[in-house]
This record gives sequence, C-alpha cells and structure tokens, in this order.
Amino acid sequence: MAPTPQVYPPYPLTSCLKCGGRHSQPKICRGEGQYAENYNRRYSLCSACGEFVWYDPPTPITQIPPEVLQVISNLQKAKAAPGTVECANEGCVTAGNKRRDANKLCTRVGSGPLCKQCCVALGGCRVHAGAPGRFNQTAGPGVQPIVSGVPAAGSSLDVNPASISMHQLLMQYPTPSTQSAIPASLSTTSQASVESRPPPPKKSYARPFDEEGYGRLARVAQSQAHSERQSRAERHAKEKGIMEQRNNKQQVKIWFEASEKPKTLQVILPIYGVLVPLEHNSIMRLLGPSCQYLEVFTVFHLASEFVLQEVQVPIDTFAAVPVLLLKDGLKAECCLGLDEEMAKVLEESQHRFSQRELGKGKTLLSPHALEKRRMRSRSPTSSFSSLPLSSPSKASSSSFTISTRKKSSSTSPLTFPLAYVCEMKQGFERMLKLSNKTASSVESSFLFHWPRCKFVRSSYYKHQLVYKKAKDAGLLRRFIQAGRTEEGKWSVLVKAVDQLPADAEVLELSESSEEETEPRKSFQHASATAANMQAVPQPHIPDPSLANITYEVYEVRVEYFKIKDDLSDVYAWAENDIYRPAMVQNGPDAGSKKNVYKMLLSWNQRDSEDSLCVLKKVSLPRDWWVPAPSEDIAYLAEGMELWHSYVLMEQFATAVDKASVFSNEGFSLFTLPIKFAPTAFLSTDTGPLGLAQPFISGLYFTRKSLVEQNNDLAVDTLDAFSHFVFEITGGLKVVTEMQGKIAPEGSLVVFDSRTHTKTTDVEYTTIRRYSLGNRGDLGIDDFRREHQCCMACLTLGLKRVEDIGK
Repeated sequence: MAPTPQVYPPYPLTSCLKCGGRHSQPKICRGEGQYAENYNRRYSLCSACGEFVWYDPPTPITQIPPEVLQVISNLQKAKAAPGTVECANEGCVTAGNKRRDANKLCTRVGSGPLCKQCCVALGGCRVHAGAPGRFNQTAGPGVQPIVSGVPAAGSSLDVNPASISMHQLLMQYPTPSTQSAIPASLSTTSQASVESRPPPPKKSYARPFDEEGYGRLARVAQSQAHSERQSRAERHAKEKGIMEQRNNKQQVKIWFEASEKPKTLQVILPIYGVLVPLEHNSIMRLLGPSCQYLEVFTVFHLASEFVLQEVQVPIDTFAAVPVLLLKDGLKAECCLGLDEEMAKVLEESQHRFSQRELGKGKTLLSPHALEKRRMRSRSPTSSFSSLPLSSPSKASSSSFTISTRKKSSSTSPLTFPLAYVCEMKQGFERMLKLSNKTASSVESSFLFHWPRCKFVRSSYYKHQLVYKKAKDAGLLRRFIQAGRTEEGKWSVLVKAVDQLPADAEVLELSESSEEETEPRKSFQHASATAANMQAVPQPHIPDPSLANITYEVYEVRVEYFKIKDDLSDVYAWAENDIYRPAMVQNGPDAGSKKNVYKMLLSWNQRDSEDSLCVLKKVSLPRDWWVPAPSEDIAYLAEGMELWHSYVLMEQFATAVDKASVFSNEGFSLFTLPIKFAPTAFLSTDTGPLGLAQPFISGLYFTRKSLVEQNNDLAVDTLDAFSHFVFEITGGLKVVTEMQGKIAPEGSLVVFDSRTHTKTTDVEYTTIRRYSLGNRGDLGIDDFRREHQCCMACLTLGLKRVEDIGK
C-alpha cells in the first residue's frame, strides 16, 4: 500500500494557470471517483473553471487497497448496466412486495449498490451520508440471515449495524452455490428481523414551569440575559456620562494675587456653554469666601474689555477658549502673563465671529445638538447697569453686569475697501503681520477687522498690493494725515500708486515707527529700493475656475489616537483644547457606508500651512451605531480600530523586512509594500464631525477588484496581513475587506477596512466593539473558513488558521 503523503506539497499553486482563478487548499484523493489510479494523490481545484492540478504521479494498481478497487468496480458495473438496479439487500421490498431500486452511485462496500434506506442504516457512504441506524431486513425464500455470535432463532433480534463486520454482512447474501448447502429446516424458520422501537408518546399537557428541575436551564438563561442587559445599560449610561463631561470641560485662568502667575483650572460645566463661578468650589476657594465680585474678560464684535460682575452671574463660554477672571481690586498691570492670555483669547475669538458671519442662516446640527443647545438667561438682572465701578459694595443684592459697550447704530453691509485710507491702515497692518497665512486664517482675520464687509479674495489681494506699494513708496503718511477728506480717500491713493514710475525716488520709512526720516535721493538708493520692490513676493490669487466651489467653515478640535504598549487598547488624546479652522468642500463622494469630503486642515497644530485631507462621515441611517450609546462613541470606536490597524500594519512591514533578510529567495517576490493611512477624530462645539485622513493619490482598489484584475501579488499581500493580525492577536481579532489606493510607485495605501473582534475577552470589551461592521465571532468564523494560505503566509512562518486561538 502506498504511504500517505503530507497534505501540503512543497510548492502548492495559489492561482489557476488556465484562467487565473484561486485554487483550493491541497487535498488527498480517497479513491471515490471513477479512476482508481488517482487514489492517494494530492490535488487542488480551481474555484472558477474547475481545473484539477495533481501534485503526485498516478498510483500503481498494486498499491491500491482491494476495497477501493471493489468500490470503483461496483460503481462502474452499476453505471454500465441498462435500466435500474435492484437493491443488493434481497429482503428490501416495497409495500407492494416488490424489490426496491438501488442507487447506482452507492459506494457501500458489499455485493452491490444499496438503496438509501439500507445504506444509511449501515452507516452511509459518500453518496448516502447519514448516522448509523437500525437495519431492517426480511429474509426471502431460502435465505436465512446469519450473524456470528447471535442465535438464529425465529424471535425478533435487536442488532447494532455498527457491530456487524463486512464478512458477516456478505454472509447475509449467499451465492446460489451456497444456498443449496443450507439445511431445509433452517428455511422453515420464522423470519428474523431487526425491529425498530416506537418513539415515546408525546405528552399533551403542560407541566408547571416552577416545578423542581423543570425549566431550570430556561430560567438560568433568562436570568443571565437580564443581568447582561442591565449591565450593558449601566455601562452605556456610564460611558454617556463620561462623554458628556468630556464635552463640557472648560479651562479657567484666575488671577487672585498681585505679581503672581494665574492658576489654571479645568472645570466641568453642568450646562453646556454656561459658567457660574459660585457653583464651582475650586474657583471660590482661590477667590476667597468673602469675594462677591470679579472681572471677566469679555470679547465683543468690535472691542474687548474686562467687565465687573457678581460671582453668581452666568458667563458665556466657548470650547477651547479659556475664561479669564480677575479678582476684584487687582489692576491689570500687576497681573503676570495677562497680556499674552488676552492675545490668545482674541485670536481664538476671531474664528468664532468669522464663523458666525459666514454661517448666517445656516445651522450645523448633530444628533445631540438639541441636548447641547446653550441656555441663555433673559432675566432683567442680566441687563446693563449704570452703577459706577468704584462702588460695588453699595450695590443691591440683585445680580447685575457692568459694561461700557456701545451698541452699533447700523448693521448695513459696507463696500470693501472703505472710503478713507485712515480706516484701512490698522486692518492691513495686522493682516500683513499674520503668521498663519492659510486661506481660512486670512478669511477669518478679514472678517474680524472688517466685519461688515464681504470677503472676496481677488478684491482683497488687489487692494493689499496697493497698500504695500504705497507703504514702500512712502505715500501712506500723507494720506493718513489727510483724514476723512477728499485728499485722504482710498480711490485717490489707488490713482497715486498707478502713477508711480518704475524707477521713482522713494522715501525710506521705518516700519517700527511713524516718525519721518530724512529722504535719501541718491540714484543708488532709488535703484536698490526699486529692486527690492520687484523682489517682494506677490500674494497668491486663486484660480477663477475654482470660484464655483463652495466650502463650509468649521471650528474643529483634532484628537489623535495612541495605542498601549501591549496593543490591548487604543485611546484618543488632543495636543490642546485649541480649535482650528477646517474648510470642508460641499458635494461628497458617496460610498456604501461613508460620505467622503475634501477638506483643508492643518493636520498638526505646529504646521502653519493647511494640507489637503478628507473628511469621512457615516452615510448609513442613525441606527448604524446601535448599540453604541452615542454617536461620539461610535465615531471614536471606528477611528480607534483604524488606528489599531495602522499600528499593526507597521508591525507587519517590520516582519516582512525581517523575512526578506533571512529568506534565500527574497521575500519581496511574494508581497508588495503596504501601509495604512493615519486617522484623527474631529469634533465641533456641537458634537462629532467625523474622521479625518490625509488625501491619497492613486488608483482606487478593493480586494475584489484586485482578484478580478488577476493582481495576485496584491491579493496575497492583503491576505497575509489579515493572517498576521489574526495570529499576533491570538485569534481575538481579524482585519478584512481592506480598500485603498495604489500609489504611482506601486505600493498599497489602505485607508479603510472592516474589523471583527471577539466580544467575550476582557481586552476587547472596550468601546471599540462598536466599530462599523464588527460582526464579532461570526466574522472571525467566516475568516477561518474562507482564508487560503499563500506563499507570503508560509514564508512569514504563520501558523495554520485552524491552530490559532485554541
């Protein structure tokens, strides 16, 4: 007999040589087909065209077991016989006492094919798969069933078919030469059969559910399900409360002593966007129990100042903008670091006011916007009062707010530029000193300095260039001193700048002072100044073809992800609570689960330039994140899983590099360079906005499209990464359904995938179980069943999928 070969050949095929389809795992032929020489040969089958590939030579007839040859011989004889074939069991008859037809394809070892009932009773075969049952046989004339070790009496016998050997079974069907040797006395005996016992009668009445021992398993299951639901509801409520506290955090800076640095506090607001100092013990402990008044730094649309108020008066707050408080009696010049903090608050407030101007008539709501809507007091105690600042102790006990704010007399829009040069100087000087000159920063600063003017990029850059030329030529001082007269109009300045010759003599003015200096009228200075004017970089004027593209401006908080050293969990963190502008292009690219928007965003707070990114919002109905307690947690869970895949992809690349060093054939022949795009979480003051990733250029791909294109190298790389993740996590997690883009240099950049994690393990019962498409154990079982190892898996030394997690 031929020795049984190993299941895996040295070099198994993964793709069909005929059609390019995927090949199955190598298997061993058991001799149940039409050709006996295929017995004990290793083969694989193409799932597309059905092409066989044999890895071993044909087996000699002398090395094939007799029972295999007998099965194939009986099968060929039965197929060659015309018409139907009777069941080999002579006692197998129908209700009309006729022989039952056999199945020609039956491979049961015996004198011939059997019918389904007889074959299943004996244990079944390749065609008749079934569990062993009871074999019923009625002996025909002149035939007596003989079973070794059982008396041949006429009584009913209970025989287990599994205990009957093949020799004993063949003795039940004697040949004609053996029938004549049977004594006549045996032919007159009563019929021997194996009777089946009748099933127990079903009870037609119901038993009490609380009876001892009855329904215990059902009661235990119901109790466990109830406790799980209760614990899940408690966990969801706890997570929701934590998320609400996270969104309601507010930073407060307090100056309570002269010549001392401020104390920075982080408090939780009971009502979103409203701070009442009296309700926070940490604030009152610094101010002192006898403190009744404090000064609040308040930013208005056109001005900012410190406002005196009582400690129980509510203060409007904005996310990522700290609240500046001064104890009553302290002077601003005695407070260390106050000017720097005021400048930061003013800079952040510019974006708030610019967003209000751009978003008039538009409301950006999230599923929790109604919960987080700010509550504003309309009581008359919050109105302005004329009580002098010097007498707070003589005030009444009612709450009041002291302010010298002047209401604007008109809110009608103005035309840019303004009529006079003196009205434009301060705005242009501050705009030219901007450190962050991105499109969103320029627009927000413009609306802060000229709030009643409409921002048009081409007009702004045109008049900014006029201002710079006039400043370099020394013309500004004359027009500014003219004030609001005919000689000080902006239109007159534009004409004067247009009339400047290219080699005109200019005056050297100091940028740090407006004092007039002695002019230098030498030809060398005039030439040098003209050269410097030509070397001044001109501002970028956007392409007019992009004028039809509209953007939505958001103030977002960027949270990045980090993973623990043991890879057990991922958490989100932010560099600071400062919000930054994000310009989201209208009109998304719709996907099956998410909508993708192009976006301009400063990816890192340290970067001054905006980069092209993508914003991903889930497009499925609201129920997509069920059973997550909130949309915040659902977005965080999706981002955490994508970041975990990013870290695992880096480990996979390291393992590939090591395998390439130790592999003689070069592991790079079996994989492509691959990486995962980083992910961040964006949120606004009203709720989550979505997930952000850098924009990736290249050809879009999915695993299905790669299979259709016969890109086996890319498919093997994705499959090897899924196998690698499944092994490194001990069978607790698998990453599938990856999609991304093929870079121009040929590498794979994955930006989305689906993750399945076991929910029964403590390490994987975090909020990441709410990630989109996580099917838990069902997804892992599908991967176990469908994955086929390739050369990349073998070269990496990965375990068999069946052996992982056991």
